[in-house]
Amino acid sequence: MKKVDALFSSSNAIDKLTEKVTALYTKRTRENNIQQYTLTTKQKQLKKRMNNLYELLKEGTADQFDKERLKDVKKELLIINSKLSELDSSSMPSISQEQIKYYILKYRTDIKNGTAKSLRTLVHTFIDKITVSRDNHDSL
Repeated sequence: MKKVDALFSSSNAIDKLTEKVTALYTKRTRENNIQQYTLTTKQKQLKKRMNNLYELLKEGTADQFDKERLKDVKKELLIINSKLSELDSSSMPSISQEQIKYYILKYRTDIKNGTAKSLRTLVHTFIDKITVSRDNHDSL
């Protein structure tokens, strides 16, 4: 905990952490946008294909292959619509670097106060694994 406290006390470390979090957040947002664009493009293509198949049905020139293809296109479109809905529901808000720094500083204050909730959040957020041994309790 002393090392964590020292890290959060250093303004240089706070600035580096802010930059790192901002870069990771920007990367994740960009990846989501690319995925959403790709799915939307595929959705438009499938709708166009579906409309073309409907036209064949309407004209009476569709055969069994066309009908099966229409079923496949509908299934594919449902999957894409579902993925787009998931992306929309998990879309990330736009957050500035200043806002990220504000929350890191707020988090630092919570840690310094040492409430059980803030310490639990710290452990769940930053610590992947904790090993407790009987030999050297002072090193914890």
